This record gives sequence, structure tokens and C-alpha cells, in this order.
Amino acid sequence: MGRAEVPPVISVVIPTHNRRESLLRALDALTRQTIDPRSFEVIVALDATTDGSSEAIQTRCWPMKITQVVSEHRGAAANRNAGATVARSARLIFLDDDIIADPGFLAAHLAAAAETSGAVVVGQSAPVVSGQGWFHQALSDWWRELFAEMQAPEHRFTYQDLTSGNFSIDRDLFVDMGGFDASFGTGAREDYELGYRLMQRGVPFRHARAARGLHHDASDLTKSLGRAKGEGIGDVVMLRKHPALFRWVRVSHLAANTSGARLLRGLVYHVPAVGRLVRWLAAGAMPLLEALGWRGLWTKASLVARSLNYFEGVALATGTPAGLQSLTDLARSATVVPNSLRFDVGNGFKAMADAVDKARPAEVCLFDGGQMIAFWPPMPGAEPLAARHLQSQSAALSGRRQLLLAARHLLPPWPQTDPEGITNVVDITRPWPISLGVIDVESWAFTARDTNPGYPMRLMLRAGQTPLGWLCLITPNAEGRFWPAVRNAIFADAAILRRLIAACGLPKTLPADPPGISVVICTRDRTDTLRRCLAAVMALDYPNFEIIVVDNAPASEATRDLVARMPALRYVREDRPGLDWARNCGVAAARHEIIAFTDDDTEADRHWLSGIARGLADPSISAVTGLVAPMALNTEAQVYFEDVYGGMGKGFDPAIKDRADLGGKGVLWASGFGVGANMAFRKTALAQMGGFDPALDVGTATRGGGDIEMFHRIVAAGLRLAYEPSAFVWHEHRADWGALEHQLRDNGSGFAAYLLTAARNRSVPRREILLFTLRDWIYGWLIKRWLRPGKHKRQLIRAEFRGLMKGYASYRQARHRAVELEKPKGSEGRKA
Repeated sequence: MGRAEVPPVISVVIPTHNRRESLLRALDALTRQTIDPRSFEVIVALDATTDGSSEAIQTRCWPMKITQVVSEHRGAAANRNAGATVARSARLIFLDDDIIADPGFLAAHLAAAAETSGAVVVGQSAPVVSGQGWFHQALSDWWRELFAEMQAPEHRFTYQDLTSGNFSIDRDLFVDMGGFDASFGTGAREDYELGYRLMQRGVPFRHARAARGLHHDASDLTKSLGRAKGEGIGDVVMLRKHPALFRWVRVSHLAANTSGARLLRGLVYHVPAVGRLVRWLAAGAMPLLEALGWRGLWTKASLVARSLNYFEGVALATGTPAGLQSLTDLARSATVVPNSLRFDVGNGFKAMADAVDKARPAEVCLFDGGQMIAFWPPMPGAEPLAARHLQSQSAALSGRRQLLLAARHLLPPWPQTDPEGITNVVDITRPWPISLGVIDVESWAFTARDTNPGYPMRLMLRAGQTPLGWLCLITPNAEGRFWPAVRNAIFADAAILRRLIAACGLPKTLPADPPGISVVICTRDRTDTLRRCLAAVMALDYPNFEIIVVDNAPASEATRDLVARMPALRYVREDRPGLDWARNCGVAAARHEIIAFTDDDTEADRHWLSGIARGLADPSISAVTGLVAPMALNTEAQVYFEDVYGGMGKGFDPAIKDRADLGGKGVLWASGFGVGANMAFRKTALAQMGGFDPALDVGTATRGGGDIEMFHRIVAAGLRLAYEPSAFVWHEHRADWGALEHQLRDNGSGFAAYLLTAARNRSVPRREILLFTLRDWIYGWLIKRWLRPGKHKRQLIRAEFRGLMKGYASYRQARHRAVELEKPKGSEGRKA
């Protein structure tokens, strides 16, 4: 007797209609999945195909089981249902034939489903559009923004988040729901309709970014306009089934009692030929408007053309104005009695959050005493409200007042006495020196970074490990008090208040088994600054790390002697001059999987590595950069670099850098991802990249670019980089104009060398690199500032230009030298 066949753990349903090559690419991608191909099955639902798709599948030998279901041309909904009918697993994945799944696609869907029992899991469909014009750019942006919203922790899922091209669902639930509604035929909105029914049943939705596929969207303007017409028809079909959605769907715009709606009704119902002529003129004008560079008019023409097509579809589905009126009357008769929660913020923000999470209401009314200050209305087809939804929307709904109310309940009582030693004498004619300090709002602990702090003052506000922003105090308050001035500054800054509220939901402690981290500090004959740097790193609060000092082509043994007096440190010597040689040497010596880098002119915050670990807690993140704050603002040059040029900090809001979200231009602006003074990588990612490029950065002719080139290469390769401001360090800015001018000249040379390296590696198409160099960097950054400098100094802009002009020659020289040094002699560095 043969052994019974084990049913698969997941079934992939791919509907298709005469797209053989696209279908075969999708199937090829599924052969490269990280899970055992015997553990899943693929069901290809062939909808009246005539292009040989079925025969092409049969001629191949596939590692996974493939079942074909053949049906007549009945539309996507019926075709998906037919595929699901023969599925043998408990979990279904619906995947469009133009989506090329990543190797971890199926594993990510299964993992997300295991985290939340019974959830609908929506995967990530990263757009790959076929054209280069404004239409294709807008199409790509639409897809990116759709999934960027789903990735936000505060996102409130609605029925419109069910994208049928990449989602998974329990088979029993799908069958019990009746599957997709086949009455939509070959139109659109069958996915929204199923999403609405799932929401009404209370099925949770989850987004799995790691369940990613490249969506090869072949849409053009003609197809897009045709789809808009189908969407109009589909919305009418859906509203007849679910009239409570009427006010949330575009059909309601046509039924409004406004002059614009009356004109639109006249065009689509009474003189449709005129409406089609207007649409034809608008669509025909779009190529000309794009050629002339008139983006605003192009956008308006696109909106007119799509809107007329959409409402033509509505008119076809409703038949007459009377049909539209009957749909409106049906919607008015639909009654919805929402689960409502009323709450007074006087009971505390945490109590409100707990009450919302317990009740999960459809609407929330927020009161301060007897006055309503915010209202979250019911949204048919949306998941019930949770505290995270309210926290994210509070500023938009009730503005600064609600932020103040929330902060009032989050902040501890204000100190009654001012810190000692602050000088209240202010010279308003000199904006520097600026005293720096840190305030932790959880305890109101104040730490001055200057020996004699006074005004003007710049204070980093933090909540435990999380930095919230800068407070700038020009003078104390009218009574000469410090804490009242701080309070006024906090309450005047909406961004800080929002971050304060968000910080309350972040974990306060490290996981039970924090990952080991190797800290690499590269140095060259700067023992004074290195001593300060090492003292800060040795005082970190992280429980599991090592410190590696890489001595790069030293002129003396001073660094070796310094490290020898600190037995907890490891000393490594790299005789080939160049910061990237030293970085690679440190990577080779590192014992841990996570490698963090900082410079010898920094002073790490004691929570620095805890922030690094937070940024890398998501296994899909390959690199982390953090906030770099000025160590001192004692001179005009330091203030200029920080406030006018932009400094090294990248803000106080966490961010994820992903090629699918950025596009070519965004990937090339790698200088916005972080700086080498504060960065960390997974060792496997550095190995995949082949290490740092030794032709770049300090110690070579290029004088810079090694850090941003690695950031660029990481993201361009499809890996993800996180910016985590809680991992921050203090950096010693150049104190005089000469040193700053030299630094900015190096910036120009290093950035040019970085772009040449990107062109050499072809990490981005060379045409895009050329356009970026001419349009965005040389013109957008350098020439524009030269023509209208504002607070910028032309001599410093000129210094960047000089670095740019010598960039090519410097790069060739550095590349030639790197090849020479690559020879076996000394290639591994030399350990002490």
C-alpha cells in the first residue's frame, strides 16, 4: 500500500488570460522559494486562454505540483474562485501572473499568518513600470504610496487595502465568504467588495512587507483610462450590494447638488459625445504638456480624462439620472448604528488608549470637560479603532490643542527649582557660542555639555533612549527662569509633541538575549580625540559588545600604546592608507554578526548600541544609520555647518530606505541616508557587497564617499537600510573657516567619486546617474545655491565646486593606487 500524499501547507492560485510569458516568469520565481517545493502547490486558473499557456506549462518539469484549471472567459473573480475550488491546503495565496515573487515570498506569508490567526495577509507588490514618462512615474508613485501607508504602525486598514494580486487567506474562510463575487464579470472592484465583506465580519488585516513581489505593471495611458471606466461600473455594482459605502465612493460626487456635479451629469448622461470629446482633448494634450515641462497642467489634464472615463462608467451602469437617484435613495435608507465611545481626556491619555483598545469602537468622541475637542467618525469597511489609530490622527483632527492635552498627561510634574550654574546674561548681538545640553522628559534630568552653560542654549529633548528634537532657548522667560522657558518651547513645537506621544509606545528595555555587536573605530594619529571617543564607548549600557581599534598607516606607536593601557580593547593595524582599508580590516577582525562603526572624533551616547539593536531588530534590515549631533557650537563655523549647510544629522524620525520606495533618484541621494560616523551593518550584508571600496574616503585621493557609496550599494541591491535616531553620537564639527572649507572641498570630491563608482558598478543605469549628476547635484544643489546663496557663503560653495572639478582625476588616481595595494603583501592587515 502506497503512502498517502501529504497535503501542501499553502496553495498559490494564479489567474491568467493570454499572458504566457508573464505567467512563466511568475512560475519560475516560485521555483526559487526558500521553503520546500513539495510543501506548496500552484494552481493556474486559465481563463479562455488561446496563446499556448497550458502547453507551455506542460512541457516543463517543475519542482512543485502545478494544477491547471480551465474555464470560459468569465472574469478575474470567477477565475480565482475556480482555482480556489481545487486547492488542497488550509491557506490560499492569490498571486497575479505579472508579479515576480521574492525567494522569501511564501515563507513571509506563512509567518505573517501564523502571527495573527485567521488574518488576511496583504503582501508587498513593488512596482516595476515599463515606461519612463510622467504617467509611468505617477503610476509607480501610486503603488509605492499605497504600500507605504500600510507599513505605517498607525495605519487603519480598510476594504480598499485588499489588493487581489498578492494576498493570502484561510481557505475555509474564503469558502465560507463565498469567494469573490462573480457578478462583477470582467469589470473591477471585486477585490474591494470581498474586502468589505471581510471587514464586516471582523477579519483582521495584516501587511507583510517581506512577502514581496516585483509587479511588472504594463499599464499605459489608454489602458488606465479604460480601467477607470471599469472602476465606475464596478463601484455602482458594489454600492447596490453595500449602499452604506455610498458617501465614501466617488459615485457620490456625481450625485451631489453642486454646479460642478450638475455639469458633469449633463456631460455623461445627456451629451456623452461632448464628454468624450473633452476626454479626448485632455488625453491628447498630455504628451505635449509633458514635452513642455508643464507638470501642473499635465496633472489636471490627466485628472479630467480619468474622471470623465470613470463617470462614463457610472452612467453606463446606472443607465439614466433616475438610476443614479435610485442608488442615492438606497444609500440614504441604509442605516448604520456604530459602536461609539465617549471619553474625557481628564482621565488621562493612557486610560483613553486602554479604553479604546478594549472597546474597539467604530467611532470615538473625545471631550475636555464638557467640550468635544476631537471626533473620529465611523468608516464603513474599516477595521475598528485602536489606540494607535487615534495617536496618529490626533494632530490632524484637533490640531495642536489635542497634542497639548496628550502631553499634559504624559509628562511628569515640572521641577520647581532651576538647575544651578546657568548664566542668564545674554549677548543678543552674538548668536554663538551656543550652549548644548540634554533633558530627559521622563525624569526632567538636565545635563549640560558645556562647563559654563548659558544663553543662547540648544537642548536635545529625549524620552529615555528616544531623542525627540532640539529646543532652542534664546533667553530665559521673563522672570529669568529656566524650566518655564523649556515648557513653553516644548508646547510650541508640534513635532516634538507628536514624537513624545509616539515614544510612549516604544519598548523601554532590550530583549532578553541582545545580539552581540562589534564596535569598530578607525583612527590615524589622533590619540587625543580617540581617548575621548573610547571613554564614551566603554561606558555604553549595552551588555554584549567588543571594541576594535584599527590603527591606519600610523606615523608612530602612540595609538598602540594608548590601547595597550585599556585591556578590554582589541588593537588591529592596517598599514595601507585609506579609511575603507581600515574599515574592511575591522570587519575581518570582528567576532559578532553586527558591526557598528564610529569615528575617533565622536562621543557615543550611552544608549548608542541599544539604538543600533533596535534598528536591526527587524531581520529584513541590513544596515542602520543614526543621528549625529554637534558636540559643540562654540564658533561661527560650527554653527554655519550645523544650521546652514545642514550638519550630519538626518532628523528625529525613524525611516526605512528601500529601493522599491525610492526610485533611481532617491537611491542616488545616499548622502541623505546617514554618515560614516554612525553606521552599522550585518556582517553578511557587507560580505554580500564585497566590503567597502578602498578607492574611496579619507586617506585616498578622493577624500570621501566611502560611507555613502556603501549605503547606496546596499539599497541599490534591494536590501533595506533603517535610520534610527535613538542610535546617536555627538560629533566634533570643524571649529574654523579654513578647516570647514577643506571639509566641504573633500565633500565635493568624495561625492563625485561616489557617483563615478556607482557608474562603474552599474548599480543604477548610467543614464540616470548622468541626469542626477547634472540636474540634481550640480544644478539643483550647487548652482542654485551659488545664484541665490541666502545664508550660504559663496566661498564654501566654491570649495565644493573645486572638489567636484578634481573629482574625476582624484578617482582615477585612487583607483590605480587601490589596485596596487590590493596585491597580496599586507592584504590582511597586521594584528598586534
